[in-house]
Amino acid sequence: MPSAYSFECDLTFREAVKIFDAMEDWVRKPNLHGRWLVRDNDRDGDYLSYYEYHPGDRSIVKSLCLFFDTRPRQVTFAVTRNPKVPAGNGDLQRVWVAHHAHVLDVLLPSLGARNVKQSDFER
Repeated sequence: MPSAYSFECDLTFREAVKIFDAMEDWVRKPNLHGRWLVRDNDRDGDYLSYYEYHPGDRSIVKSLCLFFDTRPRQVTFAVTRNPKVPAGNGDLQRVWVAHHAHVLDVLLPSLGARNVKQSDFER
């Protein structure tokens, strides 16, 4: 299954920060799970990241990144097991399918995304 999509939208990075109530001052703060974070790097510029533990199995981590300085813009996402906690018995494949659907059916439409296409973008 793809783990990245390219898209176009009219939303600016600053507008997305406001919509998602993204934290700009988050370094060394606890309990960031379930929060959007403002990030940047030299290669890809400004982006937002998000992760949360799957309810009922904290060994499953769902993550997202929205890249705003790339053309076209990119979203990457993953479902992984946290190696720092004992493995639970949650179904990774089922969580992946739900997370993938959330990205395509909820997240990207909330941004006004258009021309959504599978991508080989790597973060």
